[in-house]
This record gives sequence, C-alpha cells and structure tokens, in this order.
Amino acid sequence: MIYARFWVFEHQGLLLAGLGLVLWLFANYWYFRTDIARKRQDRLPHAWSADMAAKTGKGGQKPLW
Repeated sequence: MIYARFWVFEHQGLLLAGLGLVLWLFANYWYFRTDIARKRQDRLPHAWSADMAAKTGKGGQKPLW
C-alpha cells in the first residue's frame, strides 16, 4: 500500500514539473514573440536597388531597354 502512495506522489510531481515547464516555455515565447518574428523577417531575401543619381529607390530588376 505504501508503494502505491509513492507511485502516486512521484507521478503527481512529474506532472506538475511538466506543466511548469510548458507554462515557462509559453511565457518565454509570449515575451519574445516580436523578436522571433523580426528574426524570421530578417532572414527573408530583400529585393531593392537604389538609383543614387536620382536619389530614389526602385524595387525589382532594371529593364533591359
């Protein structure tokens, strides 16, 4: 009978530790979500060029003619 109590207490402790870990990870994600989104955006390729003579920005490729 005493072994059943130890088994229940052990699993209850593991469940609480797992729940605490999940909540801690979610809280850190919620705090750093804007930083994570900015890092993902920074990794995307950029398509822009600058015409320094006219001092204007033009996106995309230049026409051939």
